[in-house]
Parts: sequence; C-alpha cells; structure tokens
Amino acid sequence: MKTWQELKVTVKREGEELVSNLLIELGAQGVAIEDSMDYVGNVDRFGEIFPEVEQQEEIIVTAYYPDTVDVAVVEADLQARLEELTDFMDLGDVKMGTTALAEEDWADNWKKYYEPARITHDLTIVPSWTDYEATAGEKIIKLDPGMAFGTGTHPTTKMSLFALEQVLRGGETVL
Repeated sequence: MKTWQELKVTVKREGEELVSNLLIELGAQGVAIEDSMDYVGNVDRFGEIFPEVEQQEEIIVTAYYPDTVDVAVVEADLQARLEELTDFMDLGDVKMGTTALAEEDWADNWKKYYEPARITHDLTIVPSWTDYEATAGEKIIKLDPGMAFGTGTHPTTKMSLFALEQVLRGGETVL
C-alpha cells in the first residue's frame, strides 16, 4: 500500500499564500488550508449546518508528499526560508508536524458504510452491490450512487419517493 507524508504548518493567516507556495516549490503534491475565517459570513440558505468554530489568528497549511521524499529535509528547508522572511512578514509562532498516511481508495471505501435505507412505509433503497431480501409488500429501489449521485436519503429525495410511492404498481424499471 502506498503511503503519503503529511506536513502541517501553522502560521498567522497573512502567511497562507507564502507558505503554500513554498511547500509546492519544495515538491508538495498538493496543499490544503484550514482557516477558521472560512466560516465567517456563511449564510444558511438551504439548511446547511456550519461547524461552530472559534476564530483563530492562525491557519494550518497541510502539504502532501510521496513517501519517497525526506520530509525532514523539506521541513528544515522550509524553516530556513521562513526565517529569511521574518523581516518582511510576521508569521507568528511557526509550528510544524508530520504524519504518515496510508493511501486509500476513497472512491470505493465509503461503500462499506452505505446500507439499505427504509425511506417510506413501502420503499427501501438498497445499494446495487448488496444482497437484500425484501419483506412482503416492500418495494426495492436498487441504487448505484457512485460519486455523482446521492444515496437517496436527502430530504428532497425522500419527498420525491413519498410521491413515487403513490404511483408505483410493481415491476417498473427505470434507467
């Protein structure tokens, strides 16, 4: 199994672009930014639930490196470059830490947790890869949600299924 190395760098918000750029220059295959300000000003338009996050002055820039890269060298090089810039920018108390990550097949791993869901009195959504025995009178909707389609449990989908239940007779096939 392939592994990745995650290097997390905590700096003041002003250093976000600088640190991100330096990490890419130092061979990162990608970066992610955690910033508590991302949630400020969000408006709940469609029932979203935003996390309650305490506002911080610092952000975390996370870089991902293949396991063939010596992250200790990257960390030392980054520290040296950041020290050169302290006269121009206050990055705060810079913190760094590394973690090894096993690469996972995210496109398929979620399937382990997707189970049949009884949506209405008569309708049950069943993943296409699951063997499921219907009870008497139960109608099954076989669903292969993939990455571009939901699991059928969203409230708007449930409302549609309640309406569909009124017209189903049995044996219908839909693409």
